[in-house]
Amino acid sequence: MTLISLDKNIALIGFMGVGKSTIGCSLAKSLGIGFKDTDKQIEKETNMDIANIFKMKGEQWFRDIESIVLTNLISDGPYIIATGGGIVERSINRQILKNQTITVSLLATAETICQRVILDNNRPLLNTENKLQEIERLLNLRLKYYYESDILVWTDTLTRNQVKDKIIDELKYLK
Repeated sequence: MTLISLDKNIALIGFMGVGKSTIGCSLAKSLGIGFKDTDKQIEKETNMDIANIFKMKGEQWFRDIESIVLTNLISDGPYIIATGGGIVERSINRQILKNQTITVSLLATAETICQRVILDNNRPLLNTENKLQEIERLLNLRLKYYYESDILVWTDTLTRNQVKDKIIDELKYLK
């Protein structure tokens, strides 16, 4: 049974390592709706993992597929949709998200993100010697878009359940 009546998808946006997929799955269960992950859907449709897509096809090709997948997922909902961290870099994606979803930005400091992803070698944008510096650079580019969301939740010091509960509480105010 859904706790909150939803007529729109809820899109979780934010930088890699903030918990979009994990929290999204838990949130979907709590709300009694489906969960979709744009990166997982891209991997399913291309039969390639994200790291190989970046290596073989490049970031631009990935971003093209990402926009198509986002459009398709939104038309099927309502879902909780975990998006890739860079989905907000394209204005068309921002427009789709703003007009057709409730956006929830999961945020964390660059230091927290770095701690969470430091050992993950499947992050193609972080295949660099100084991961923290690259996280700071990318975060600075994207932060203004994350701040445009309907709901903002800082995840640095919260548990997954606390983040989920905070989102559910904030959703009640949007009705």
